[in-house]
Amino acid sequence: MTTSLDKSKDSSEPAKTRFFSVLKDVAKMASVQIMRPQGALLKMFLDRYGDDLASEALARCVLKMKGRYTIPTVGDLQESVDELLQKECPAEIASKIVKAISKFGSTNHKAAREYIGELGWSVVDLDGGWGTICRSTESQVISLKIHWSRIIENRQKNQNLDYHKLLKDK
Repeated sequence: MTTSLDKSKDSSEPAKTRFFSVLKDVAKMASVQIMRPQGALLKMFLDRYGDDLASEALARCVLKMKGRYTIPTVGDLQESVDELLQKECPAEIASKIVKAISKFGSTNHKAAREYIGELGWSVVDLDGGWGTICRSTESQVISLKIHWSRIIENRQKNQNLDYHKLLKDK
């Protein structure tokens, strides 16, 4: 399958970036062809953010697809860049979990989940769920906050590598 991504804008050499490589793999899995106008927009996105940040944004989009592959729009990629640039520090997310205990209590888990965010909530689930965390003593919560910060930090580091496994599995 030939796409507009197979050749760089300035020469007849194939585009050699991680961003284009993954994008071509996603196009194959989705059984779609990237047309020239779409390819030009994606190239402008890459030029604006560079290969590292553009690739990380693409990785986030691929992870969100959960097996339903399609070419992400530049808007989707931009949203991922915005999320990456505004990434909360692990201690802030762990603090949100602690604040949510008193703010929402054990019965309002939906509001607590929205307040904490998905990454923080994955840690809540890991430690037995919202009810279990709400029943923790104050001293346990202090220890858990440190533990949560470490888990969140590791998940943030590994989050951008998970898409490689998704691509290998297909």
